[in-house]
Amino acid sequence: MLDSDLPSSDPLLALAEYLIAELPLLGRLCQDSPDPRRRDLVRRYCARRELPLIPLVVWLEQECGLRFADARLPYRHYGATWPHGQPFSGYTDERPGPSPGQWLMAVFSTWKVIAFNESPADCEAHSVFRAALWVCSHAGVTAALHYVLDLVDAGLVLCPDAAAWAASRIAIGAAETSEPRELVARLVEGGAPTGPGARLLGVPSREAWHAEGRSSPAAASALESLIGRGWALVERAREAMSLDEWLPAVLALPGTLRFIARVVTLTLGEVPTEVDAILSQFEELWCDVAVIVGLLEIGENGGPGGLPMFVDYERDLQRRFHDSGDVAGQRFRRERLLLPARILTSGVTAGWTAVGWRIAVPWRLHHIEDARGRLAPEQVAAYGHAEHGETVLARLLLDDVLARSPHNDAAHWLRARTCQLDSDHQGVLDSVLSLLVLRPEQPEGWELLADAFNALGSCQSAEVARWMHVVSCGLSGRYS
Repeated sequence: MLDSDLPSSDPLLALAEYLIAELPLLGRLCQDSPDPRRRDLVRRYCARRELPLIPLVVWLEQECGLRFADARLPYRHYGATWPHGQPFSGYTDERPGPSPGQWLMAVFSTWKVIAFNESPADCEAHSVFRAALWVCSHAGVTAALHYVLDLVDAGLVLCPDAAAWAASRIAIGAAETSEPRELVARLVEGGAPTGPGARLLGVPSREAWHAEGRSSPAAASALESLIGRGWALVERAREAMSLDEWLPAVLALPGTLRFIARVVTLTLGEVPTEVDAILSQFEELWCDVAVIVGLLEIGENGGPGGLPMFVDYERDLQRRFHDSGDVAGQRFRRERLLLPARILTSGVTAGWTAVGWRIAVPWRLHHIEDARGRLAPEQVAAYGHAEHGETVLARLLLDDVLARSPHNDAAHWLRARTCQLDSDHQGVLDSVLSLLVLRPEQPEGWELLADAFNALGSCQSAEVARWMHVVSCGLSGRYS
């Protein structure tokens, strides 16, 4: 995703990638819910992550040449985040495009604007409408609809229904003209925007507001490709290799599949029977995701749940399909399977037993009653061993704790500290990386990282870690 002048194995580069990679999960967890606690979660997440993450990325840009490598991430700007001379919306692999720091500022700004707005759906619809029109004017109707789907998939849209309304205006408008710039002129009040102010403040025309669903060759082609993308997103979840890869992929489905279904319905008005059957399959899949979330939440809060129960749920569905004539299981796999086939067959295996530290913060912030957790008895014993210089015994106990609770930031810190006591500087780097993904606002991790870099002669990386230690000293009281 990212590249820099640092060695590719430098923990700072991995840390920036992990922190950026967790953002879509938070957005997906907060999509399209009337529960005001979802918007409060966005606010709390921004308060906890924005200040440590943006200074880290901007410093790495300035001092270490941090840049996007092969990442194709969608973005959209607001007035405060729109750099001069750059497109209003698009993808990070296009040139000119935003730097990682600019992309992050646009993401956090967008989330906060929507979360704090009194009418979040209206705010989202207008923002997505303007961003999609920019893409439409440069790449056409199909590209604009796929761009909005990418925003939803990346968690950068909090109200998928509002985004679907915006996308459907473009799809319906394609019935009048296939020329992108003419289409944009028809859809914006006062004609095509001609400057930055018009881009930021443009509103849908009367024609766009009141257009009723109707099909056209251009719209039909775009909608067909959207439905194909929907099945590809389902397949992405089925191909996951670990729980940390599967959970974000499966949590993308309620927002994306609902977005696709809503765009199709709004655009066509009367949905053909064969298309309606597909949309019904999408609905069953996103409803099954709610089962997953509920079972995992119950299991992690100490109740009878967890992934094994969802495996049983899918196996029961498979038996029902079989009893209805699906002997080979092909229809079940096509319409309802969400787990990788090997997990359905063999059950939960290594890598699928607990949510790991890479995605623990958004998941636990949203679903776990006590997101910070408690000290395990083994941690208390490990601390005593470390104080007496018995670092090997301490690490054995901590490894056992982390195998059960990989999100335990205190255990990661103590493990890094025992490595430091043994002058195992590479061990410090290995342990402190997970600590800083979990708690980048705490100064202790940055101090350990700076000392390890110094001992290994990585002066440039040590300077970044020292600077982040200063930044986090100003933040630590806010989150303790």
